[in-house]
Amino acid sequence: MFSGWVDYRSPFGDVSGGPPSVLDKFPPDTGRQIALAVVDSITAPRDGASSQPQILASEDDVDWAMNVIAFGLRLPLEHEETIRKCVLLYQDWLNVFLSTSTSAPMCVRTKPEVYARRIVDQFEGIFTLRNDSDGNKTLVHIRLTMFVLGIIQRLAFTAPLSQTTWNTILHSLVRICDRLLAPPCGLYGTLAERIGQSLIEALYHVWIKACQSHFPAPALWKTLQEAVLTWRHQRPVVDQWTQVCEVLTRGVVRHLYGPSHGSDVVLKAVYEDGLAVHPQVALPPDALVQCWYRFLLILGNPVELSRPKVIGKMPAFLQAAIESGDPEQLTQHTCLQRLPTIFLLAQRGVANLVDLFLELSVQPGQLARDNSTDEDDVQASTATSPTCAHSDSILRMTASAHPTSFLPASLFSAASGQSAGARPALPKRSTLLHLFGEWLFQASLPSPDDLRHLSRLISSSGQHVARHDDSGAPLAAFEAGRAEALACLCRVFCSSCCDEQFLPVYLARFYYVLQQGLLYIPSYHRGDVISNLLMYSSEIFCSDLAGAYCLMPGYLSALDLVLPHWQVPFSCNVNMNGLRRSSTLILMSLLCVPLHFNDLAVSDFSQASGGTDPSEAMHRSAMQTDSLVSPVTQTGTVRFVDMRGQVINLLFLALRCEKNPAIVQMLLGSVMVMVQDAAAVEEVTRKENLESSFTAGPAQRDFNSTGSSDSSRLGPGALQQPVAFHAAAMCMRACRDITQRFLRFEPGNNNVHVIMSVLELMSGLACLNLPGVDGSEWRYIVRWLCDFINTLVCQPPRAHSRDLHSMIVAAYHCLLSWTTCNHRLLFEQEPLRAVLDVCELGLTGSKSVSKSRDDEEPTKNLRGEKEFRPVSRRGLEAAEMVLYAILEHLGAFPPPMGPGSVSSMLDEAALLSAAKQSQVKNIQPFRYYAADSTTLLGVLPCPVQSGSDLPTLTVILRGPSGRHTWTMQLRQVSRHAQAELAQQLAAVPRPEPHMDPAPEIAPPRQPWPDVVKTMPVTEADASIPSLQDTLNSETEAMHLRVQELVDKQSKLELGFVEDLPNNKHNTKPQEMKPPSIRQSFQTARLLMSHLGLVTPESLMSSLGKNCDRTDSFALMDSERSSFQTQLQNLDAVPTRHTDTVYVFYVRPGQSSVHDILLNKNLLGPPKPEFAEFLNALGWPVNLGSHPGFKGTASPLHAPTAAGQAPMPYFADNNTEVLFVVPSLQKSIADVVARRQEQSSATDGANPASSASGKGEGVEASSAETGVTSSASTSSISASLPISSLHRAAAGTPIAWQLDVSIAIVWLERFEDWASFPVSDIGELTTPLQCSSQQPVHVVFVHPLSTGLYRIKRVACPPLGVTAGPLLSDMVISRRSLGSLVRQTVINMAKRRRILSDNYSPPHALRKRRVEELCKGHVVKHSVPDFYSDLFRTQTAAQ
Repeated sequence: MFSGWVDYRSPFGDVSGGPPSVLDKFPPDTGRQIALAVVDSITAPRDGASSQPQILASEDDVDWAMNVIAFGLRLPLEHEETIRKCVLLYQDWLNVFLSTSTSAPMCVRTKPEVYARRIVDQFEGIFTLRNDSDGNKTLVHIRLTMFVLGIIQRLAFTAPLSQTTWNTILHSLVRICDRLLAPPCGLYGTLAERIGQSLIEALYHVWIKACQSHFPAPALWKTLQEAVLTWRHQRPVVDQWTQVCEVLTRGVVRHLYGPSHGSDVVLKAVYEDGLAVHPQVALPPDALVQCWYRFLLILGNPVELSRPKVIGKMPAFLQAAIESGDPEQLTQHTCLQRLPTIFLLAQRGVANLVDLFLELSVQPGQLARDNSTDEDDVQASTATSPTCAHSDSILRMTASAHPTSFLPASLFSAASGQSAGARPALPKRSTLLHLFGEWLFQASLPSPDDLRHLSRLISSSGQHVARHDDSGAPLAAFEAGRAEALACLCRVFCSSCCDEQFLPVYLARFYYVLQQGLLYIPSYHRGDVISNLLMYSSEIFCSDLAGAYCLMPGYLSALDLVLPHWQVPFSCNVNMNGLRRSSTLILMSLLCVPLHFNDLAVSDFSQASGGTDPSEAMHRSAMQTDSLVSPVTQTGTVRFVDMRGQVINLLFLALRCEKNPAIVQMLLGSVMVMVQDAAAVEEVTRKENLESSFTAGPAQRDFNSTGSSDSSRLGPGALQQPVAFHAAAMCMRACRDITQRFLRFEPGNNNVHVIMSVLELMSGLACLNLPGVDGSEWRYIVRWLCDFINTLVCQPPRAHSRDLHSMIVAAYHCLLSWTTCNHRLLFEQEPLRAVLDVCELGLTGSKSVSKSRDDEEPTKNLRGEKEFRPVSRRGLEAAEMVLYAILEHLGAFPPPMGPGSVSSMLDEAALLSAAKQSQVKNIQPFRYYAADSTTLLGVLPCPVQSGSDLPTLTVILRGPSGRHTWTMQLRQVSRHAQAELAQQLAAVPRPEPHMDPAPEIAPPRQPWPDVVKTMPVTEADASIPSLQDTLNSETEAMHLRVQELVDKQSKLELGFVEDLPNNKHNTKPQEMKPPSIRQSFQTARLLMSHLGLVTPESLMSSLGKNCDRTDSFALMDSERSSFQTQLQNLDAVPTRHTDTVYVFYVRPGQSSVHDILLNKNLLGPPKPEFAEFLNALGWPVNLGSHPGFKGTASPLHAPTAAGQAPMPYFADNNTEVLFVVPSLQKSIADVVARRQEQSSATDGANPASSASGKGEGVEASSAETGVTSSASTSSISASLPISSLHRAAAGTPIAWQLDVSIAIVWLERFEDWASFPVSDIGELTTPLQCSSQQPVHVVFVHPLSTGLYRIKRVACPPLGVTAGPLLSDMVISRRSLGSLVRQTVINMAKRRRILSDNYSPPHALRKRRVEELCKGHVVKHSVPDFYSDLFRTQTAAQ
């Protein structure tokens, strides 16, 4: 029974310390005088040289002298000088180990270890407790003891000692520590309190040094453990234990996982000169592991520190109680009040050890910094622990008092069989629970005494009961330590791997302690437990733990204490922003759970325990006071769908009171996920109801499909939700809340990212097209957006900043989404006027009708008289974008050719080719005109198809909004009368006359009346001179010219009259016929005339009256070679925002680019869920015939390559996204094979290069990752089928391209995100036009076993841009996965563009390209020359 225990107490039978001396038999004064005389005699000749060896010549002399010195070491403190001389003498003798002592006796020099053991034994006399009460004497005693401790440590760390000597030193230190640390604190003054830290530090460090030289025997380890168990009430004992265990654990981690993990065993040793050094102890691997494990167990079960009754039964406490005659000393001693702090330190130390194995990395020094917390601070506010029921049936442990009696082999098996450079697997979480689980589970629950006291509180029915246990300590005093243990358990379970399964017993224990920790009753708990539980279990519902959703009711009740309140109703020592963030993450992981599990009942823990647990009553008490309690059915069970209302209310209440910008963005994304998922469920429900009413054929897939729906049928619970929880109601509620709170500009108080997240949410809600929404709500949103834009633009100049202009651009983008997705809003006058007013405000900087206050008359400014002063270039371009969309795409998207292209797919070559194939005569080349230097008209003045006799004109208009082709005809009838067109155009003859012609009567011709001849001539008749009188030298030539014309006309008329007699037989009158149909027209002139472009006024409107040059409408010189080149460059500029998103499929354990790219080609097809996800991202398109965006050229994608598989594509009126799946390309297999051959050759020359390009790129800086990725990707980019394209050396990316790369990664195992080669993928996805690697945004998607999907987002390097709606650790449903991921990547790209000052939208780039083309190729004609060229060209064409 006692075979493994060795008595460490004094073998000399004297509890005063040290071996007995013969002087003890003399009177005290006599012995003191003898000791003084002997010591002075021995030490006096030290300055001389040769007298001392003569005094102590033999071993008997030395033995007698040491007997006297031993007595001197125990002298009273007033003889400090004598005691110091004794210590210095022994120090000099111990220097023989360093060969620096010249005055030591010969026998000491010949047998140093024998005398060293005696000296160490006698040093115990220094630590003898004196009865002096003088404070100065206590300081003297402290100095002496610290000096002796330094001598012992120096001896241990520098001298080569034998096993016997080591045992003597260790026994002596244990006895010294036991003499000072075993009694209750304060019993023998302050010596133990002042030197306790150094004393226990010396013991632990010397012990570890002994493990390096001569590993202590098991009996000695047992001795140490039994001794430490009696010292646990001393804080330094636990403090140093945690530090030593941390140092040893780091060494074990370094031994198991290589030099990149952990650290060497470095201890702090304080020598006698006061200098602190850090010697490195090189323990052998086996000794290191054994030392670590045995040190881990010397403290016993740390949970006992939370039970004062156990500590009070130690022998020293029993002796103190007997001596004082007070039995209450056993449980109510003052030193027991420090147990909460000591318990917290112990649990924090255990948690740090677990974190080291989990690689949650406690930084060096953090433990000591945390342990320096004052006791008052620890007791005032602490971390986590449940104060709930205890069930021996559930939490019964099978091990003994320590975690286990053997070393777990699975913990250390990782070190065996590992090749150089390979990274061993982390220890399994179940193994850590085997080692630390008992301590953590027991510490996470209250003691049985606390549980009984809580039961009395519950049964008291409101009567006042003191919140103290039998020892006088508050019930919540130990919550800090329990909270630390529960937080450690949360980290263990929430960091589990996908391929690791916990033992069911561990899961049951964990869920039990969590369910108890989630209970909070203000009169019973202080709040430490629930705060730390929420803080460290943020990933519990997205870690794929079996049965974790049974905790959902308790978590919702706990979240109700945090999220709806800015100040939580309990005290906690965690960071408040961190607590609210963790609570928000938990809520984000529960958004889609109610509708996913629907009618499934939630398991009840109280029923599992048989209903006898007192926590059941506590649970009912807590639930009765909960404001957001989940509905319970008549049978008493709670369904998941019944908790949906609680989740929704928590979300909106949190959004109302949250102030942290980062958390607000998380909540805004959650609102979008909630509404989107509800809309998807309602759509599935409507389809099922429709299919049940009649049989319908397969509907054609719409271009803006939200993706695949859940194949499982929804239960009745989803159909019986209150109207307030429908998607339309939540959408209206969200719009009202966020507009009233966030869309109010306050200078200095608006966060640009929050405003953008709000606008992104509103844009997403606008695109849902939810049925059942009142139109007045949409008008309210549009009006609020317009007012918000007006408020931003009208800010004073000092308030204008980069962020303000970014908010203006984002607001215009949101307004564009609302106007285009709900185009019927603009059919009403009020919304249309409001939208056009803000467009005018952005274009010109002011409104035509404005008023500063509502009670004032509006001020009218004519648009032609306003000054053009836009708020900024970015605001101007955003307003133009909205205006173009309203004029061209409103209610007309998608166009007839589909959503792939909003511009005409016909160009000059296609039209001329069609005209030639139709055998059109007189095909003329295109003539180009520029209108206001913003629109380019290409005119083809001939029909494209033959057989049309109407004036036909084909015009290609190129402008900021794209390329548009129009064919116009001048018709005399409508298109409905097409069949009657030939009859209308034919010449209709007049009917034949059926009567005789009337006789020809020649009436007399008389130019003047007859009365004129009889009138007398007056002078007035001569007032007008004759023509001859007015002639002069200047007018005579003109008169002669007119006379010649009159004579010529007279001759013609006379000739006609003379021929009349010859035609007397032709008495039939001449018939008046209409002119013949004209077959050729000046179609270009007709069109320009109809449009008012060729009037003199319009041609000179922009130049003034004194200038005759045309500039508003000009002819282009299309004969120059550069014209066609610039025209092709203009057509290459997209009309919408374009993004290329790369999609990768990662199988378990893959971390290299080779394996990831070859998933489809060599390893078989991915899972069906991945194919469904691709279909949900967009509709498949064949890039060979696709008219829209074909992606950006990169080493992984060639838009013009042949043989590519269909790619997912999505487009709306403002954005185009192509989802490139590199593994689907047939050429990737050959490329990667060649790259592997090159890599193998390179690795043979440099083996270290094989480890580059792994997961370190996720956390490394861009400078570090750029070196490793360039070598690994050069061969791939060189061998891809796009060798004709080369990356630009000067780094001139295309202006409309995004400056970041976006990737979507499907993970079969979630933890593979850390090893995903982000840097290498970033190099391969960077466009070829960029000379340097772009930043990378990665969205990881991981399917959970429950059918839900977990999201993880990573940016390399971190960019600080958080666009939603999907954020890290969010859990979404299968129904809305594709649409939400697509919306997230679009918002990421849009946010990046909006925040950039250098980015220009496509319409602005096209506008500038048109201006450059017009400026360089315009024909400088005057107005007459323009007309002459126009008519001459048209006449020549006829």
